[in-house]
Amino acid sequence: MTRTNIIRASGIYQIQSIFNEKRYIGSTINLKSRRKDHFKDLEEGRNNRYLQMHVRKYGVADLIFSILEFCPKEKLIEREQYWMDKLQPKFNICPIAGSCLGVKFSDVACRENGERVRKFWLDPEYRERQNLSHKGFKPSEKSKRKTSETMKRLFREREHWNKGFHHSDVSKKKIGIGQEGRSKSEETKRRMANSKLGHSVSQETRDKISETKRRNKAA
Repeated sequence: MTRTNIIRASGIYQIQSIFNEKRYIGSTINLKSRRKDHFKDLEEGRNNRYLQMHVRKYGVADLIFSILEFCPKEKLIEREQYWMDKLQPKFNICPIAGSCLGVKFSDVACRENGERVRKFWLDPEYRERQNLSHKGFKPSEKSKRKTSETMKRLFREREHWNKGFHHSDVSKKKIGIGQEGRSKSEETKRRMANSKLGHSVSQETRDKISETKRRNKAA
């Protein structure tokens, strides 16, 4: 994909092939960031499948990213649809701007996706392999602060949001299967113990714990 000087503005863009002039139409609030994300995703093999198949055959250098028009954020979907109707892009999966309406997945694709989800939750080794890309990743201090502020705000606004919530038997079984074979590090155990220091448990909770232990022992 040709790298050009793109400004940080909202607008409609296209990604076009030099070889066969097929194109992809998209909209974004940040053209510069979107071009960068497209380029990175194509190199890592996780972009739009039509574009990805094209790149495997002709290479990422065959694609040119260009701006069709600048427009305000509230007009993005409307203008994206205009350009899609006008240019009839071959690389777009969805025929309607900002929507997956009209996209139909085959039975094979549905089964494969379901199998991946099941393997992720039931196979710890598979789950570990899928998470390799996150190993070694360290968020910046700015990112940490933003995350912390967001979580504090959410808990202030939604105090006791999960009070009274109970998992279904099916949900409990899935959680149990997902935890099988997983062991906590000594550091994690130490942090969990420290978090409970000074924490008092009500008599009602103690009675429930005792009852659960008796029931499990009898089973």
